Amino acid sequence: MRSCIYVIIAATIFGSRIRATIDVNLSELEYLAARLDPFECRRLIAALHYTTYDLPKNLAAAERKVDEEISCLRQLLHWNSSPGEGRGKTHAAIAHRLRQLNRDDLADWLGKTAFKQLGKDLDDAVAPSFEELADEEMETSTFFTTAESTVYWTREEDPWFSIDTVLMALMLGLLGTLFVLIVAIIVHTIKSNKN
Repeated sequence: MRSCIYVIIAATIFGSRIRATIDVNLSELEYLAARLDPFECRRLIAALHYTTYDLPKNLAAAERKVDEEISCLRQLLHWNSSPGEGRGKTHAAIAHRLRQLNRDDLADWLGKTAFKQLGKDLDDAVAPSFEELADEEMETSTFFTTAESTVYWTREEDPWFSIDTVLMALMLGLLGTLFVLIVAIIVHTIKSNKN
């Protein structure tokens, strides 16, 4: 019975993906909620529900529809995770509305924090790839056996074939012949002009 409960909990945790804005996390929403007064929070929530670039003219009416009893953080979390609202958007949507509400300080902070986290995530994703690449470069393509003291060299990355050698020799021979012919023509022309 107990193991069944663990399986259900694990399936719930790992099976369901909570989707929200792409690059805003809970601590950032908590920070915003703590620094917005209730009036500013209601205005922000009302503004976030609009998809237009500019603030709507009827923002005051939309503000009145925002429930004052629900905390700012809970309203931000609801917007952040609701389909058709914040889900799938970036921090830019919140920062844009904060700037329109004259809270440039919070918009700047959110932008810096989101980009700092994105940079860290990118570095965490890329650094192991470069470490693997460096390890591959450090590996040698030679194989040494201590018992037989023989050396095997694999030509995995050598694209030069024997036909390439033959064609290169032919090309050099033709270029040499061309050079000799040009010199002979020049010498012949000079001798002809003297006579």
